[in-house]
Amino acid sequence: MARQLLLTGDHIDAHRDAACGLVNEVVPRGQALPRAIEVATRMATNGPVAVRAAKEIAVRAHGNEPRFALEFALNERVVRNDDAKEGPRAFMEKRTPHYRNR
Repeated sequence: MARQLLLTGDHIDAHRDAACGLVNEVVPRGQALPRAIEVATRMATNGPVAVRAAKEIAVRAHGNEPRFALEFALNERVVRNDDAKEGPRAFMEKRTPHYRNR
């Protein structure tokens, strides 16, 4: 579907985009920015090293590297850093985590 839209220039509405998996969510008119800020705020509460690795996995998912090798390499980067320890520690101490991007 996405390729057809790119090649034809056809327009479809947001609900069809969602049904085709081209967008994650449809919100009422005028609510896109507040919703985007809400989602971004939730993302920002996660450890930055883990977020970067997750983004890299998503971007490179269709690349030439073997899937498992890439996931392993990125997972190693995520679990072997200070931020990986801070999340569980903060949870156990019932406080907000303070990530240092390391």
